[in-house]
Amino acid sequence: MKKIYIGRSVIEMNTEAAEKLQTYLDELKQALLKSEEEVEIFEDIESRIEERLLIIKQTRPISEADIDTICLEIGKPEEIFTSESEKTQSSSPIWPVYRNASE
Repeated sequence: MKKIYIGRSVIEMNTEAAEKLQTYLDELKQALLKSEEEVEIFEDIESRIEERLLIIKQTRPISEADIDTICLEIGKPEEIFTSESEKTQSSSPIWPVYRNASE
């Protein structure tokens, strides 16, 4: 068992789960921590993970499967932090369609 500090809590879980969670949090930090606004977003995500872990901890020990589920729900860092302009560009058609209004 290993203790991990997340948010304002110290949560005990098996070593593999703790390592997986730490890796995920490190990836989130690398993808996000570029401005103060993004620091707040990271803290919100970390707080949500903390809430989920505390709920799970009440009923059973936290496992790797629990961490996988939480990470899947939140999403991969590269999916979360794509800019709105990138999303818009990727969803727009390559060739715009124009119609002749007189027809």
